[in-house]
Amino acid sequence: MTFVPVAVERPGGGRIEDKTPPGPADIVVVGGLEGPIPMHRCAADGWAALTGAARADGHAAPLLLPVSGYRTFEEQAWLWKAALAKYGDPDVACLWVARPGTSAHQSGRAIDLHLGDPIESEYAEGMRTTAIHRWLVAHAATFGFYPYDVEPWHWEYNPPWDVSGPAGE
Repeated sequence: MTFVPVAVERPGGGRIEDKTPPGPADIVVVGGLEGPIPMHRCAADGWAALTGAARADGHAAPLLLPVSGYRTFEEQAWLWKAALAKYGDPDVACLWVARPGTSAHQSGRAIDLHLGDPIESEYAEGMRTTAIHRWLVAHAATFGFYPYDVEPWHWEYNPPWDVSGPAGE
């Protein structure tokens, strides 16, 4: 059966605009690189289909295992504080970690994927040259995922809305 992404926001396609946290019924937990990762159920379905296709194309685990998914405001605040300490400049820090309340991760539809190296700014350029990143660039949109160009590991589930819509719409 072919995977069909389910749109969550209109018009969709590209980066997430609606960063509203998901309701409890929309959060599921998937196995990640270092433990369980909460995600929006639609993003989890898309990730599972994407990973299945990558595995069929020869990209073995642990590649594409999630490192981060849904984050609460408090988790994002902790990461922001750490980024400020690391980079020293808020304008530089916000390239790598969104300010609390502005992260796509709070929607549960952003996912940081393991691409073989630690998820740190120092490794970003090297990750862009990997076979798995090239595969993502070529195939991720089929599964509803779009990149954040600064972070090669960060992908957002935001498939375009089917303009035909449900019958009668």
